[in-house]
Amino acid sequence: MTSTDSGYPYFFLSYSRFPSDPPQWGVRGLGDPNQQVEKLHRTLRRHVIHMTSAGVDDAGFMDRALRIGEDWQATLSHRLSTCRVFVPLYSPRYFESVECGKEWAAFLSRADGQIGMKPIVPVLWLPAHQLKLPPAAEAIQFNHAEINPRYAEEGLYTIMATRQHIYEEITLRLAKRIIEVAEAAPMPAKDIPNYRDMPSAFHIS
Repeated sequence: MTSTDSGYPYFFLSYSRFPSDPPQWGVRGLGDPNQQVEKLHRTLRRHVIHMTSAGVDDAGFMDRALRIGEDWQATLSHRLSTCRVFVPLYSPRYFESVECGKEWAAFLSRADGQIGMKPIVPVLWLPAHQLKLPPAAEAIQFNHAEINPRYAEEGLYTIMATRQHIYEEITLRLAKRIIEVAEAAPMPAKDIPNYRDMPSAFHIS
């Protein structure tokens, strides 16, 4: 895959939906966290578009981009079959989600014994000290402080609420990392008929 391949999005944003009326996470005035995740997707996609030759459809994907009546299961399977970088949004809810664990496993099933760096760029929704990572996530080496020390300490949810200028800097650096990983460690495309047939990477008995 190259940076101009059509239909191969740079990134797949994997996240766990929040309840429609979620509890406060220590930050007031943010509103629906799901809308904040959608904003993150749009921001990362905008940065990728500006820094590459990718179009809107090739820059990034998240499931909120699905159209009414679209076969969501087939679409997610196709995007997991072709995306270049997997971007999981780390939160306690994420690692409890069987669906997210299946997305993770489906993406890595394309490796076929590939050794070395896996094209996964995690994003901290909450700081690392508030997360209990399963072994699958612990295996991904990523220095969040290199993106921004305050981001590593506070997580993106807090940054979005209180420090908009830092948010732009952090998302720009994350987008640059996504592009670097996409070019340096391309994941071979592989047809995944149904990602939901995969066992969750987080719930291995």
